[in-house]
Amino acid sequence: MSWRQSPIGFAAALAAAKVRPERDSYCDVPARNERGRDPSQAGSLYGTGYLPDTVFGQLKLKLEAPVEISHTSGGPKPWSEKNNEQVKTVLAGGCHKGELTILGKLQALQLGKWLRKRYCDDMNFLPTSYQQGTISAHTTNMARTVSTLTGVVSGLYSSIPADRHDTPTHQRPLHVTTAADHEEFMYANPRACPAVKPLLVASRKMALADAASKQAVDQLTQEVVEKSGGALQPPFNVIDMYDAYTSTLHHGKPLPEWMDSTLLGKIEQLATQRIKQIFGSASPDESSELLHMVMGRLLQELVGNMNSCISGESQEKLHLYSGHDTTVVPLLAAFGMDLDHWPPYASNVVIELWECLSHGRTEYYVRALYNGQEVSWPGLVPGEMCKLDHLKDYILHNFLQHNPSEHCTVQKADSLKGEEIKSTGTQF
Repeated sequence: MSWRQSPIGFAAALAAAKVRPERDSYCDVPARNERGRDPSQAGSLYGTGYLPDTVFGQLKLKLEAPVEISHTSGGPKPWSEKNNEQVKTVLAGGCHKGELTILGKLQALQLGKWLRKRYCDDMNFLPTSYQQGTISAHTTNMARTVSTLTGVVSGLYSSIPADRHDTPTHQRPLHVTTAADHEEFMYANPRACPAVKPLLVASRKMALADAASKQAVDQLTQEVVEKSGGALQPPFNVIDMYDAYTSTLHHGKPLPEWMDSTLLGKIEQLATQRIKQIFGSASPDESSELLHMVMGRLLQELVGNMNSCISGESQEKLHLYSGHDTTVVPLLAAFGMDLDHWPPYASNVVIELWECLSHGRTEYYVRALYNGQEVSWPGLVPGEMCKLDHLKDYILHNFLQHNPSEHCTVQKADSLKGEEIKSTGTQF
């Protein structure tokens, strides 16, 4: 049995950091390194914690890799009502709502450097300098996911030139696609699939009706009210609460005196449990209809990328997707992984396609990494790569059979003219 020394293709899915209302701005000035901690030594694999004061100027110089963003059809980048509703809101510290913070940009840059080390330096899989046609990229149409993608590409290839008519084809900026609000398929999007909304509502009701979950919520509510001295009153959205306090903590800002690590851990545990209940079981045999609708098209595209790589139809080696924590969680659930913790900022899933020559036959295997750590496939021993056929025929069978057109009626752009478009929010 002979393995290639590097994968023959892979795809990465990324999550983005968010900004929360604070009096100190994290978007245009650096957060103070009050405790003198090195961000590379704190938090997740790619460094979360406190930003040294010297980072900001260096960061602006490094985030220079230009990208060209267009609609998936090749037309101009669509306008996003959902993104506009966020960025038009200016927070107390000067940041715009939903804007990627400096720490988030630094994490994206570090993730790109990690990809470069693994696939350019260690495996000699990607070229050491950017070459047109080796990478494809897609991002949701949100300012923070575009910034995340730009940061990752900057860490991977810092020498991509700006767009010029006399620039050789192999040196032109990276082309990135995005979709309109009513088309995006990388998260639970009722605009793209109206059938998702009632399923989300039903899943949330079932989660709230679960006796054990209800008891945990009641106990947490009582503890928060008591410890805060009544400053916080129910009802609470545990996911929003966890997001707000972890964002504050990771930017080196003090939490309320009553919020300790034990209580924050309880909030995280309940938030993680809630989103797992909503998207359904991680078992391939019991994956929910909602999970099929949310992840079906993305998984079909990922497997399609692998098939095109094997057939030689595509010469692209890297497919980048920049999304959200609500992309990463259901994607891992579709792979049969049961999350114990909420995905940290800059979380990512990397999917590698490997070629194996055995007894004169060529077989293909898939490895998945979550934040740099190998994922165990259901039914296989830890560390064992999954045969591509097993992945398609068993683990992802229901997702690959899912036909969005049978369940979803995608609104056409023409039908939206003259209408007031409102983004749909879901309370978990």
